[in-house]
Amino acid sequence: MTFGLLMILEDVIRFIWGPAPLTATSVYASLGSIPIGDGRYPTYNLVIIGVGIVAAVFLWAFIYKTRFGVLLRATSQDKRMASALGVNVNLIFIEAFTLGCFMAGLGGAIVVPSQSAVLGMGVDALVLAFIVVVIGGLGSLEGALAGALIVGVVREFFVTMYPEVELAVLYLIAAFVLLVRPAGLFGRA
Repeated sequence: MTFGLLMILEDVIRFIWGPAPLTATSVYASLGSIPIGDGRYPTYNLVIIGVGIVAAVFLWAFIYKTRFGVLLRATSQDKRMASALGVNVNLIFIEAFTLGCFMAGLGGAIVVPSQSAVLGMGVDALVLAFIVVVIGGLGSLEGALAGALIVGVVREFFVTMYPEVELAVLYLIAAFVLLVRPAGLFGRA
């Protein structure tokens, strides 16, 4: 359903604004780069890392330290029991979807200055998100973090060293995890 919605929204965007890519590279360029070892590293990438860490801590605190987080976890574990205890399950799902949309929007907004916003870029993110969930395990915030770190490190290594097999290696890792632990590294059966 998510993929179908993505395709519909991309066509709506193409109809309204056209297919031309949009850029915000002035932000990326204005921050410059810093020397690391023999090379230079873009300062904006450090901003992305910082925003990612802040977002991860916020999400963890929101899910594990708030009343909403308790209700969300209860609803995801046993929808019928949560409903029987008086939890408005539909409202919890809507709020969780809204939080997910906010996090996706934040991710898109923080990435656009380092690359162009083009139609179809969501498909790449969806594929990587799928691999992260398969590796980390469905319904596990810790698994999502571990999966994202594994995918990020492996992807960067292979993009740098062997770009032609980068995506294939990620699929192989996901397949290996499914063979060893079908629920993912941190998933629960």
